Amino acid sequence: MKNNTASIIIAILAIICAVLIFLNYTLKKENSGLKDGVKTLTSEKIAAFVELEECLRQNEKFLKKELVDRYTDSLIALRNKVENGYIPADEEIKNFFDRTEFIISNIEFLDLSTEKASQYVYFIESMRNLLKTFSVTGEKTED
Repeated sequence: MKNNTASIIIAILAIICAVLIFLNYTLKKENSGLKDGVKTLTSEKIAAFVELEECLRQNEKFLKKELVDRYTDSLIALRNKVENGYIPADEEIKNFFDRTEFIISNIEFLDLSTEKASQYVYFIESMRNLLKTFSVTGEKTED
């Protein structure tokens, strides 16, 4: 009987060991699959971030170009008013200098042709000369 009980216990332990080995193998295989999935998702996420970064750069470029165009339009409108006898307020002169600073700092960023960039610079310089007559120092007015 002792022999028979020992055999049964050994058989049960062998079955438990076999089940544990099978579970270990299955879990290891599943874990490996999950690691591959994580690698795939990570690479897809990185690709999405790269695409998003490029999209944001294009959007920034578009918005800066739009702002430069609007600022330029406002400067042209101010010049037209001044040429028709309008005397600009200190705030308008300050805005002019702020806007021209933005335009100048973004000319290279906008990938403008040399001709267009020089037109911007020439126009800004002629406006500065024109507005010097209305400003005590010929520079930014402070609030």
